Amino acid sequence: MLLEDMANEIVSFTSELVGGRTINVMNTDGIIVASTEKHRIGSFHQGALEAVRTGRPVAIRADQLAQYPGAKQGYNMPLRVNGAVIGVVGIFGDPPEVENLAKLVEAYVTKSYQLEAMMIPRLAEGEMRSRLLHDLLIGDERSLSHAQVLLESLRLELQPPFGVGLFSAAEGAESPDFPEKAMRLLQDRGCLSDDHGVVGMERDKVVLIESMDVLRELGRQAEQSGGQLRFSLGRGCENIGELRRSYEEAMALELVSLKAFSTMEDTEDRCACQLYRAAAAESVFLDSLEARLYETFRADEVRSLLQTVQTYYACGRSASRAAEQLFLHKNTLQYRVKRVLKCLGLLECGEFQQEYVMRLLFIHGKRKQGLQTLK
Repeated sequence: MLLEDMANEIVSFTSELVGGRTINVMNTDGIIVASTEKHRIGSFHQGALEAVRTGRPVAIRADQLAQYPGAKQGYNMPLRVNGAVIGVVGIFGDPPEVENLAKLVEAYVTKSYQLEAMMIPRLAEGEMRSRLLHDLLIGDERSLSHAQVLLESLRLELQPPFGVGLFSAAEGAESPDFPEKAMRLLQDRGCLSDDHGVVGMERDKVVLIESMDVLRELGRQAEQSGGQLRFSLGRGCENIGELRRSYEEAMALELVSLKAFSTMEDTEDRCACQLYRAAAAESVFLDSLEARLYETFRADEVRSLLQTVQTYYACGRSASRAAEQLFLHKNTLQYRVKRVLKCLGLLECGEFQQEYVMRLLFIHGKRKQGLQTLK
């Protein structure tokens, strides 16, 4: 398919190079696959077939046309890639006049095909690595079976403990180019070489499967990125069957932590991940609480009230500090918090239970805003 895929583009460009002359590209069966004379595409060219069989140029004069069905006068050059003839390029005109032009066109076309042929293995390897990352993160039996084949094909061996880390833009940072920044960091660290782990994009995140030592170092470098990058790291794995778990942990941390580097090896971060899992497990209950809010208040009021409550808990239940941050009177803040708790039936619960349920509700809201990446 290499010849046919490139032929039309080659014909169009080379015709311009030689003053608009008619250019044809033929396959090894002598069939014209591309031509500036579109009506000839698909027709047979005897001169091209002879060039394929002999491996030599075929010049066709006007008085020889009867010997070459489907041909016009001109000069036809075999095209070679890695020594093999892959087709023929022909140029219309009196052979002595167009011979040098034909050689020029042949040299250009041959070089184009050679470059394309060199790129195909690289492109194929890139596709294999992308497929490998996807299969490892899915983590079911069928995907892991495919992944094992790909690992062997790519001659990659993941040395445990390895894990999953992911880069995302820092919270509130205007950083649409964060993938490029992350990839530059990976390149500087040597993580994009063929013998290292697996890197790719998954759900708008730069995801990396690497040794835990490398991942920890990347996390430390993210902390020094000036607020542009965040790095989330799941627990280490001893085998590829555990990678799905590490990926889920990294995705959960990315959602619930605002730190530049969050890791399941940190107690605070691990607690945040546990809250995420609890919210996922209680989604039906939390949906019902959310429904109560929207039945009682307008949508814009719900957003404002939840922001107030979230700030209150972020300030360690200090009404004074939260009110100062929100530019509210302390009594106003307390009134709003009480309205939310009353609506949700939490007023009779202890302070710990109230805060726990509200924090789950905040996480649940994020999951519903298009961030349900673990499903």
